[in-house]
Amino acid sequence: ADRPATAAARAADAQDMARLQQAGIAANFRHEILKTDNFLRAGLVRAGPSSTHGRGVFALGSIARNSTVEICPTLELDEVGNLALLDFVMKFRDGEKEKIVSALGCGMLYNHSDTPNLRWRCVPGVGGGLVVMSALRNIEEGEELFISYGEKYWSADRQVFESSIRPPHGLESSPYQIVGSWNDYAPMAMDALGDGIWRYTVTIGKEGKASFQILLRGAWETTIYPSRRDANPFEEHELLGPDSGGHGINWTIGKHPKDRSKPGAVYDVVLTVDMRASPSDVTWHRCVNGVPGHWA
Repeated sequence: ADRPATAAARAADAQDMARLQQAGIAANFRHEILKTDNFLRAGLVRAGPSSTHGRGVFALGSIARNSTVEICPTLELDEVGNLALLDFVMKFRDGEKEKIVSALGCGMLYNHSDTPNLRWRCVPGVGGGLVVMSALRNIEEGEELFISYGEKYWSADRQVFESSIRPPHGLESSPYQIVGSWNDYAPMAMDALGDGIWRYTVTIGKEGKASFQILLRGAWETTIYPSRRDANPFEEHELLGPDSGGHGINWTIGKHPKDRSKPGAVYDVVLTVDMRASPSDVTWHRCVNGVPGHWA
């Protein structure tokens, strides 16, 4: 008789099935979408400063109507990722389910227009599927490329919602703000270090400790906080939020003896987010000689 499948074997089988599914999707995709000569035009885009809004996507050459312009792999997001990447997500219905995805490549940089020169559609599949951009009309070299994110993009309800979760003025560069006891819990932007790592450097005051929480988009309604008071990396706890349930429940540097905290000590608070922009870990490191990034 065959031996029962081990967990590793089952995981390997699942990975093989995912690869087969992706291969089938890719084969169907090539047959249905890439069978025209216009495929040679796919990918002829560049990102750059936009006079419309921040950054945008531009044609590197002339593009004929109905040509495939870009094929973007996507990453399916949860509601936390939707908030963190508010301006860079696409929503569509896959059967009964509404999916929220982030389009990779230049996919997150296309600006919105009520009269777009591109259309987009999602091809469902493993990992969120693919987003296909194609030309609605002939496009000139250097022209900015626009898509429509839907008729509700500029609606009053959306603007009210966005304004309620926007970071305070001056903190727009970061979706994550730290609020702590060292400045009476005024939001301060965390710096992006890359690979889903965000950092803020704290100098311990005369009390020898510092407490903090983290806000998503600068709103107390989207607070990231621990499952116990005075949480620290040395005692087990869970990361909760973002929601409004964290009042008075903080992480505290200097509460545990292993912190070796004292007035004037410098620590880097580090937030890690996963591939879907969801917070996964909060910790801190004592800085050698008070230099951020140089950890004991």
